[in-house]
Amino acid sequence: KHGVRLDGVKIQAEFLRAFRAHSSVRLRQTTSETGERHFWRRVVWDAVGGTQGVPCFDAYLEDLYDVMARADAWRLYPDALPVLEALQRRGIPMGLISNWDRRLLKTLEGLGLDRFFRTVSISSLEGISKPDPRIFLAAARKLGLHPAECLHVGDTLRDDVHGAQGAGMSGVLIRRGGFSPPGDSLSVLSLLEVFRFF
Repeated sequence: KHGVRLDGVKIQAEFLRAFRAHSSVRLRQTTSETGERHFWRRVVWDAVGGTQGVPCFDAYLEDLYDVMARADAWRLYPDALPVLEALQRRGIPMGLISNWDRRLLKTLEGLGLDRFFRTVSISSLEGISKPDPRIFLAAARKLGLHPAECLHVGDTLRDDVHGAQGAGMSGVLIRRGGFSPPGDSLSVLSLLEVFRFF
């Protein structure tokens, strides 16, 4: 659409590098929709090489930002739906906590995942981001649960496991790809393994 051709393999590598490079800033600045947009602008700018890589960068970024809210831009892990459905059948109340922006609401709806969650806590809407215990505590309150009754599963040790533990919840690290977690954190290789915690 914008007359630009980019190498997918190179862009993926550059995107991951840029995302990691800006992540520490993200925690301090993305507790608002504006902060979230600024974060993604910096990441995409670095990933594509700014206006040298994409001369029409601003228009490109706006389209990309909108595309990433669409359900067809995302793929679910094969274990996700079976586990969510099984937990729902068991009557286990579920909430979602994410360091993202309001686009997640549209994405969840498009993927048919919104029906599983009684509450969705998004950092840019809550004004708090993981690992701050307050976002975990707010999610527990919305579910009507004491933090000690909650199990939080996430893919980062600092934001998810340590954040949940700081709020008095159990924190479990999902190790997609099988890497070894440091320390003594609870971990699983698949969401199917979470049933051993109930």
